[in-house]
Amino acid sequence: MGNQNKAAWIRVVGVIIVALITGFFTLIGSATESTAATSIIVKDNSTVITGNKFDQRGQQVRVQNNAETINIIGVPFEQYKADLAEKEKEIRQLLVNVALSDRDKTDLEKELAAVEQLRSNEQASYQAHIKDLQERIARLDQLAGQVPDKLIEDAKQALIKGDKTQAEKLFKQVREQAASAIKGAAEAEYQLGKLAEDEINYREAYQYYQRATQLAPDNTTYLNEAGLMAQTLGQYQKAIEYLERALASNLKTFGEDHPTVAVRRNNLGLAWQSLGEYQKAIGYYELALASDLKTFGEDHPEVATRRNNLGTAWNFLGEFQKAIGYLERALASNLKTFGEDHPDVATGRNNLGMAWQSLGEYQKAIEYLELALASDLKTFGEDHPDVATGRNNLGMAWQS
Repeated sequence: MGNQNKAAWIRVVGVIIVALITGFFTLIGSATESTAATSIIVKDNSTVITGNKFDQRGQQVRVQNNAETINIIGVPFEQYKADLAEKEKEIRQLLVNVALSDRDKTDLEKELAAVEQLRSNEQASYQAHIKDLQERIARLDQLAGQVPDKLIEDAKQALIKGDKTQAEKLFKQVREQAASAIKGAAEAEYQLGKLAEDEINYREAYQYYQRATQLAPDNTTYLNEAGLMAQTLGQYQKAIEYLERALASNLKTFGEDHPTVAVRRNNLGLAWQSLGEYQKAIGYYELALASDLKTFGEDHPEVATRRNNLGTAWNFLGEFQKAIGYLERALASNLKTFGEDHPDVATGRNNLGMAWQSLGEYQKAIEYLELALASDLKTFGEDHPDVATGRNNLGMAWQS
């Protein structure tokens, strides 16, 4: 197939922490774009899987740590599913029935892709949403003394009950009352952004995050969210600006070898890779890898993630043997950590299969791709995007 397919179906499993589709899937557990890259985006200590409109492989959510105990707040699962279905219907009607500018159409198509991804694994996305909601509720305690306690408590209760309309109304009151208290106003903008992101209203969420960074320009959570949402919307240069500011601030606070600094560098690598700047991406990935090796040692999921990202970047550059070296070490590590039938292991095998295919080693490629497909069938069943992609990849390999 030659260089034209050298990165065709490779999934980046890096932690920028992806999702949206690159911005919504906040995962439980440790922090952990060629025609089919998937990016995993880390937001501070959370994990988000994101992709882009030419992601052929689809994205996956990894849920750990007593996921069954999470849905204690927010709307019930059935209401969550109904809301997603209604959101998809609304976006499709807008795309068909409303005269749109090219930019508005592109943004709506990205939002539709995000809804479709969430609906492909509703249980996992719901658990991730509830986990994110818990963290946001806890953040409201930071507003004590800046706005009335009752307003804080009412906002908490609106989030707990899943009443987004009331929550939005209350956070606007928080914003108004905290106009003289910049920290409170910035947090209100952030929380409004999260509410908009929950509704897959990415442009609105981005506006809120931008305002939060204007009010609190050194807050790395706000900078990171603005950067990730800019990347989700395809505004890669703006994403890099925000992520560079977040990195600079975290370097001052934590120094070189802190896990958060490694996350920021990984995010920047993914942003530069989205622009086709693979050498720049590799520079950030290598720094992140070196740091995580010091922090975690050889066989940690974060280290495997960095090596996978380096492998995919070298594959984009046509350095297939170098890519395979990184990908093999990432796969071996994930096998030790997760075992045979984990989505990260299937991703690693898929990536190795495509790298071997790029070298013309079609039988080796087929072996890896068959293992990836078998694993994804066990995990997701017949009608999942990853399974369809796996079969397509095998078809390409056999055709080659």
